[in-house]
Amino acid sequence: MTLLAFDTHKFIKDLSSAGMNIEQAEVLADHYTNLLTDRIATKEDVALLRKDMAHLKQDLEVKIVSGEERLEGKMVSLEERLEGKIESSSKDLLIKMLVSQIGIAGLIIAILSYTG
Repeated sequence: MTLLAFDTHKFIKDLSSAGMNIEQAEVLADHYTNLLTDRIATKEDVALLRKDMAHLKQDLEVKIVSGEERLEGKMVSLEERLEGKIESSSKDLLIKMLVSQIGIAGLIIAILSYTG
């Protein structure tokens, strides 16, 4: 973290001018300096955070696109399987209808020949 602009000399001087002894002012200045450097983000810290967030955003976008592509592939595969099953079922139904029609035609022929 970058040090912030904090004039400890002026801080100590101002406190001692206001009646605080030098040792107390130095301790207070030291604690303020630590507090400022450990707790406050600088412009550089924010810039690094933005850079990290941009990288995370790019990674997330790549993962989203990859997930969409995988999902699309699975959907295409599912559509193909469904079309195959529908086609197979349609053929089975057509065969059953033809067999049924042949059976009815055979029954009609048998009835006509028996009565005829």
